[in-house]
Amino acid sequence: MVGGPAKRNFLVEYDCGIRGLWACTWAESGARIKREHPESKVIHDAPPRMARETRARIKKTSTFDIDAPTVWLSIPDEERP
Repeated sequence: MVGGPAKRNFLVEYDCGIRGLWACTWAESGARIKREHPESKVIHDAPPRMARETRARIKKTSTFDIDAPTVWLSIPDEERP
């Protein structure tokens, strides 16, 4: 992004009530992710139980940009937990 802070790829877990959904989100900060998607938990260190192969698969198949929301990131306020 020209003129602004560089984005980093954050591992996030979305709490959907039964179990978490994992994804990676490109954003300037974890604080922005929490502010715009409070149901998401920013994970700074992958859990020890998460294999490297699993993290690589999440990055490959479930990576989103906070400035280009998808259905996964576009939960209407009235439907948020």
